Amino acid sequence: MGLILKTAFFLVVSILYFWSVVGYGKTLTNKNSIYFENYLNGSIIILIFSYIIYLTIGTSLTINLIIIFIGLILFFLKKEKAKSITNKSIFLLLLSVFSVLIISKTHEDFNGYHYFTIFEIFNHNLRIGVTNLNERFFHSSLLALNQSFLVLPYLDFKLVHLPSFFIYFSVIGYFFSILFFRKAKSNEIFYSLLCLLIMIIKFNRLSEFGYDYLTQFILLIVFHKIYYLHTDSDEVIKAILYFVFTILIKPVSLLFAPILIFIVYKKGILIFKNISKLRYLLIYSLLIILFSSSFFKTGCLFYPLKQTCFSVENISWSEIELVKKHSNIVSSWAKGYYAQDKSEYNKIYNEELFNQNFNWLKYWIEFHFFYKVFEFLLIIFGSIILIYFYFDKDKSY
Repeated sequence: MGLILKTAFFLVVSILYFWSVVGYGKTLTNKNSIYFENYLNGSIIILIFSYIIYLTIGTSLTINLIIIFIGLILFFLKKEKAKSITNKSIFLLLLSVFSVLIISKTHEDFNGYHYFTIFEIFNHNLRIGVTNLNERFFHSSLLALNQSFLVLPYLDFKLVHLPSFFIYFSVIGYFFSILFFRKAKSNEIFYSLLCLLIMIIKFNRLSEFGYDYLTQFILLIVFHKIYYLHTDSDEVIKAILYFVFTILIKPVSLLFAPILIFIVYKKGILIFKNISKLRYLLIYSLLIILFSSSFFKTGCLFYPLKQTCFSVENISWSEIELVKKHSNIVSSWAKGYYAQDKSEYNKIYNEELFNQNFNWLKYWIEFHFFYKVFEFLLIIFGSIILIYFYFDKDKSY
C-alpha cells in the first residue's frame, strides 16, 4: 500500500510540475498552436528565468517553490488559445507512458556529470571558470537550469528527471494531436505516425534519455514545422526558437543546421512578416545565454569551437588548451579507441595512428554501429513498412 501511495503522490507532483511549466508557456500560444507546445515554450521561459537567478542571487528551495506556484497560477488563470485537446486525453496519454519514468534506471551519464551540474547550479550562483574545478562541467547542458529548480523541500533531487521526461511526453503529445485532433494531409500523417512509433518503440526507458536524444525529440517538431507549416511565418519562427533551444540543451544539434537551411531554401521560406516580437526576444535571449554561459565556464564564446576561445593571457580562466585536449578525447571515444579491450581486433595503442586513415572504422562498426545505429535503422525501416502497409490496406477499401 505504501508503494501505491508513493507512486500516486509522485504522479500528482509530476502533473503539478507539468501544469506549472504549461502555465508559463501559455503566454506564447496562439490559435494555431498545439497544446503540447506550451510545455516547450514554458521550458524556454523557465530556463531564461533560472539563468538570470543563477547569475545574480542564486536559487534556493523558496525560489523554486515560488517559480512553480506562479506557473500554476498562470495555468489556471490564463485562457487556453491552443487547439483543443481534452484533459482526459492528456491524462490517459500521460498514464500510458508514465512507466518510462517510474520503472527505469536513470541515464548512464547522470551520476557521471549531469548530477554534478545540477548540484552546482542549485548550491552556488555563478562561479566563473567552474571548469577549472572539474572537467565534468565542460559539457554540462543548460537544461540543468530547469532541473535545478525542481530541487524541493522533502523531495531533494528526486524530481530532476521530470524536465527530460516531459520533453519526451510533449513531443509524443504533439504528434498524437496531429493524428487525432487536427486535419492533416496524408504525408503529414505518415511523418507523425513514424515519429510516434520510433519514440514509443525505441525510447521506452529513461536510461535512453541522454541530452543528445532530447534535442533530437524536439528537432522532430522543428522539421515538421519547417517542412509542413512553412507557409505560416509564426510556425517557422517557433521552429527556429526550438532549434536554438536544442543547441542550449546540447550543441551537437548544430550538426542538423545544414538540413534545416536546405529545407528553408527549397521551400523559399520568408519569416520576417507578422512575427511576434516576444519570440524574437526569446531567441536573442537564448543566444545570449548560450554564448555568455560558455564564456563564464570556459573562457570561450562557444566551447565546441576552439577558435572562439580567448588566450590565457587575456582571460585568466580560459580553458583553450583543455578544449583542444577534450575535443581529441571525445573524438577518440566516439570512434571506439577506449573500448578496444573488448574488441576482437588487435589493439592499436597509438591514439594518433588509431585516428588516421580510417583505422578506427572497424572498431566503430563493432562498438557503435551494431549496438546503436543498426538497431535504430531497423526500427525506422520496420515502422515505415508497417505504416506503408496500413495506408495501402486503407486505400484498398
